[in-house]
Amino acid sequence: METKELKEKLKILFRSYRHMTPYIKRELSALGITTTRQKNHIVLDVQGHSVPIGCTVSDRLVGKKIVAHIMSCL
Repeated sequence: METKELKEKLKILFRSYRHMTPYIKRELSALGITTTRQKNHIVLDVQGHSVPIGCTVSDRLVGKKIVAHIMSCL
């Protein structure tokens, strides 16, 4: 999958992120990103890089920040 296509899919997926849902976990798994829960955080494993995200959001821009962090790992 091309990085531009991946970025668009991630943007749609995290557009209204409030907390980790089973749907988001399934979609991330289909994209090759594994999720692990650790107390108050969820750690995404993106090609050997760890991307920690909060279980619940702190502001409305968190979805964009998550996508940017994932894309920086690619």
